[in-house]
Amino acid sequence: MRFIAVTAVAVAALAAAGCGAGSSGQSAPTPATGAAGSTTVAAATTAVSADQAAFVAALDAIDKDIAHGKAEKAYDRGRNQCDSIKNNPNDRAKLLDLTRQRFTSPDHPEGFPPATVEKILDAVKTHLCP
Repeated sequence: MRFIAVTAVAVAALAAAGCGAGSSGQSAPTPATGAAGSTTVAAATTAVSADQAAFVAALDAIDKDIAHGKAEKAYDRGRNQCDSIKNNPNDRAKLLDLTRQRFTSPDHPEGFPPATVEKILDAVKTHLCP
């Protein structure tokens, strides 16, 4: 997930920089040579990491077993839940059911209890897709 986001940002940075010869005929610098684009890529990576850390911290505050030591997996599940929220914005019952199905762990293979599921859904909305 992080690789795709970094790649997308790098492509966007190169496109914004002109990705080739400018009006002076000189090639635009690339992120690998220390161009402004590399700063953009680094900032995007940091932003994703900060979002991930905040979300996983929120999940751990609810119950450490939600992420169960797999921050990247929990973050991906949260991002996937954002799609469900976008597609079903007014159907909280469906969103809660999808959250219960999506967020499982070895100790909760069928999902978490309803009160926990509500908190997970709220954390997704707060930290990933407000």
